[in-house]
Amino acid sequence: AYIQYVKFKGEEMNSDVEFEKKFSGALITELNSMDDFIKNNIIKERPVKKDSFQEKTIRNYPYWALRELLMNAIMHRNYESNSPIYIYEFSNRIEILNPGGLYGDVNAQNFPNASDYRNVVIAEAMKILGFVNRFNYGVKRAIDELIRNENGAPDFDLSIGTKFKVSISINQNW
Repeated sequence: AYIQYVKFKGEEMNSDVEFEKKFSGALITELNSMDDFIKNNIIKERPVKKDSFQEKTIRNYPYWALRELLMNAIMHRNYESNSPIYIYEFSNRIEILNPGGLYGDVNAQNFPNASDYRNVVIAEAMKILGFVNRFNYGVKRAIDELIRNENGAPDFDLSIGTKFKVSISINQNW
């Protein structure tokens, strides 16, 4: 099981590829690598002039929200699939697509308010390592952070039976 990151120059997959990276190996080391990659390669910030001489720092994506959604993809993926988790970065959004649709007690009507674990051992290991909390509020908190950062609510595509997809728009002021 691995994660493939691809950054496209435009808004569609037929755009030129600007950068790609593959994460594979022991989960414990790759979790740290992905966390660092999000901080250092995806999250960007810049000052924006407010009133007179004041500035406000804006971010293209809030770090914690993006990290939470990726960690959920890792924790809830179907590890029986040979397909990787994909992180596609476009000029206007990021998409995270992972093998394994909603699982167990979770369905389109109760998501994100319900929780179930396809991979109990991985979920517990990620909790002990500090990557997830397992309190069933991570996705809801990520949604709130994205809205506060002016990205808008993420789009969860729950219609793909064997995959789970979330699209996150770039900050509208970026």
